[in-house]
Amino acid sequence: MKIPIKRLNKKFSLPNTPKVQQGWDRVINRFNDMNISIESFIKLGEGCYGCVYAINDRQVVKLTKDSSELHTMAIVMKYPHPSIVKVIDVFAVKFGRNVINFIIEEKLDNADYEWKLFANLANEDTNWITPYLVSTTRDNIIKYYKDNVYAAERLNEKFDWLDAIAHYFQLHKIKFADIHFDNIMKKKDKHILIDLGCSRSPKQNVEYLNAY
Repeated sequence: MKIPIKRLNKKFSLPNTPKVQQGWDRVINRFNDMNISIESFIKLGEGCYGCVYAINDRQVVKLTKDSSELHTMAIVMKYPHPSIVKVIDVFAVKFGRNVINFIIEEKLDNADYEWKLFANLANEDTNWITPYLVSTTRDNIIKYYKDNVYAAERLNEKFDWLDAIAHYFQLHKIKFADIHFDNIMKKKDKHILIDLGCSRSPKQNVEYLNAY
């Protein structure tokens, strides 16, 4: 199956010329080389810089203009973490002056409502997710639930989860400030962070393909 160019978000609209189609054919060849089958192309979500499409019942592909996320996900692919989405492949394609970044990830289920308590834990560039921020935020939130033992226990579980991710970020020099409900999904009984858009991290040796 070819990628249906007409269904792509306007962020990635390119002239429908033979050269551009040749570029998308290179993308398909890359998928084939990775034994990734494109059985569908259904948009699942959209952000400021990119869109996520389901390509089969096991995998999704994210197209983004955010090169920083590409480099961060290359780190995640090289050093997997059980609480961060499994990254299968990352690469970029140059369509002349236009560059589209591709991130192929495992497809997951939606998270539960309780995570809304974590909505926008940090969303300013000055509030990168760090072990210190997790600790201070935990103390502040738990105060409000001191009379509700069940809620406090569940929140502590989530802070333990977040604390492990914060230490992973620190280890790999990743800066990220956008933990919110829509970025957390589930794999069986485990919660998984799926989106590291607008992160900052050391540049990786990512492959760039020339479309033509």
